[in-house]
Amino acid sequence: MAAEWRYTKEGLFELIWEGICVMRAHGEGRHRDGRKIDTRTARLVEQKKAERGQAGQDRAGQKAKAPGGLWLKFCDANGLCLEERLEISPEGAPVASCILSDAEGRDVETNLLTPMVVQAPEKEQQAFDAFLQEMFADEVTSDTITLHYTLADPEKQGITPPEVTYGEVDFSEEGLAEAKKELEDSLKELEGFRYRQLTDEQKLNYDVVHELMQTELAFYDHPF
Repeated sequence: MAAEWRYTKEGLFELIWEGICVMRAHGEGRHRDGRKIDTRTARLVEQKKAERGQAGQDRAGQKAKAPGGLWLKFCDANGLCLEERLEISPEGAPVASCILSDAEGRDVETNLLTPMVVQAPEKEQQAFDAFLQEMFADEVTSDTITLHYTLADPEKQGITPPEVTYGEVDFSEEGLAEAKKELEDSLKELEGFRYRQLTDEQKLNYDVVHELMQTELAFYDHPF
């Protein structure tokens, strides 16, 4: 699926890549006389999809834009209007530009013109942290000794201690097959996260957990 821009009723622009919001932003402009316009508070007066083109050269010899773009026009009660042109380059990169004008469409002198004030998405990072927390909780509650050796106060970590147990390991053919399937499902879930959206620390955790899972899977292929 190609990237595309979407507009939200809150005055924000979202860059959608393969169904996931990878960037959220708004636009701002400031006249030299001190008047300001912000897409989050201004009124949207016109909206249309950018003309669908194909990668390459257009008639004027300029690079054509890929599908997925938006053209938006906002107007404020102070007489300022801001036109936002949100496009996708043939290489898939987001491109944004804007024009500040008066209510009659005449260009005005500006002190500040920012087509994109980026608000980084955090959903993927939050979901990754939740995944690690769940995996950690499953691991430390596998038996009572591991739990109390790892955590002095499990409930502070949001973990309710289970019944006292020394843990159980099923080395039967069916038990090993079930354990392998659970691990394969966890690895698939891990690989479903978008690595580029994670923080540097999360990427390190991802790499470590990914290698551990692959090593453990190798055991199931050659258990003895």
